[in-house]
Amino acid sequence: GDGICGDIDDCPNDADNDADGDGICGDVDECPNDADNDIDDDGVCCSDDDGDGLIDDPECECAADFYDCADECGGNAIVDDCGICDDNPENDNETCTGCLDDTAENYDEDATIACDDDCCEYAPQTFDLLDPEDGTIIVFNEDDYESLFINFSWEESIDQNIDDQVIYDITITNEDTGEIVLSLEDYGNEQVPVPIDFIMDNYEEALEGVLFSWEVIAQDDSEGQYSTACNEIFEFTLRFESLGIDDDLIPNNYILGDSYPNPFNPVTTIEYGLPENSFIELSVYDIHGKLIKILEQGNKVAGYHSIIWNAQSVPTGTYFIRLVTPEYSATRKVSLIK
Repeated sequence: GDGICGDIDDCPNDADNDADGDGICGDVDECPNDADNDIDDDGVCCSDDDGDGLIDDPECECAADFYDCADECGGNAIVDDCGICDDNPENDNETCTGCLDDTAENYDEDATIACDDDCCEYAPQTFDLLDPEDGTIIVFNEDDYESLFINFSWEESIDQNIDDQVIYDITITNEDTGEIVLSLEDYGNEQVPVPIDFIMDNYEEALEGVLFSWEVIAQDDSEGQYSTACNEIFEFTLRFESLGIDDDLIPNNYILGDSYPNPFNPVTTIEYGLPENSFIELSVYDIHGKLIKILEQGNKVAGYHSIIWNAQSVPTGTYFIRLVTPEYSATRKVSLIK
């Protein structure tokens, strides 16, 4: 019924005579209206073969009927929460995941997804130096030079990363010359005794007093080796006083003199006299009898002595200076007013 005689009709059984022009007659063409003829071989024609107004196979060249984010037919790549397309699930969200705590050393301002709780790295927390206090004057003589230790101490520095160990670097500097006279690294405690002869080659250099500074830096053992310096650098003075004895300068009796000034803030000078060589302890107590500080302890030669107490780290109040020897004891009251 197509008006073409069968002996010359290429499609004698197809009235539409290969309507889609694919060279296949409609009576044997699985997709008579689809020139592409289901090229992905998924059994669905690329055209609207069923006449419902919709293309039967919109992904005509993809048998899986979908493309992934990498434009691969039936691929496994997906877009993660960071907007990255790939087919590796192990690195999903990796590019935008990081530490969101802006106080951490590895804070990532570009991150939008928080990492695990222990991924943020913190530096050791700030801390204060303790002894010798800032402004301390340490008086020594010939006998003390090779036996006297200065006990340096400071507060513990805490690291928020509980698995990190904190170690300390201690530096002592001669402020008169600018020379670093002692440098200790990777020290594990918050106290270190240092002999005077470690930081001073010749005690006679200290006849007029030598000013030193000391500081401590805390460092953790993390991969970043983050560090924090002490809140304030302290200074102390070493002063040498010879053992030379003048008979006219030896008192007849033990003496604990009045402190001056008194009241004071925060420094006062305490004088005492010994009629003979003696072991002494000069200490400070509060009104409840609690020991505040041992100012001096050890063998002292006969004569007059003085020491400075810097009470910067103790509160306003009434305190008692007590001198004790095997033969003598005495107490004087002082008032600290800040």
